[in-house]
Amino acid sequence: MDQIEQLYQIVFKVANRFLKQASMFSIAELDEHNPSYEELAKIARLLAGNIQSLAQMGQWSEERIALNALQAARLMERIAQAITKQSEEDLSDALRELEAMTFI
Repeated sequence: MDQIEQLYQIVFKVANRFLKQASMFSIAELDEHNPSYEELAKIARLLAGNIQSLAQMGQWSEERIALNALQAARLMERIAQAITKQSEEDLSDALRELEAMTFI
């Protein structure tokens, strides 16, 4: 469980960074960040996949953590796509959903 929690904490921190950065910068400024939000979202997706693999060897509570990490990673991907498309509406929608997530 410790490995899963450590990986999950990384996904959680990245998700929080997405939320904080989006409130501090315009969409144009977000698009210029390096590494890009698309790259960060891909890493979050990889971590979520690793969490899911580890959770399949564990208990139900670990499975819930894996599903939560996958949902957060998908929302981060939507945020990254909205930034790339320069879509304020899509960005706001995805940020609102990520902010509403209950992190275990």
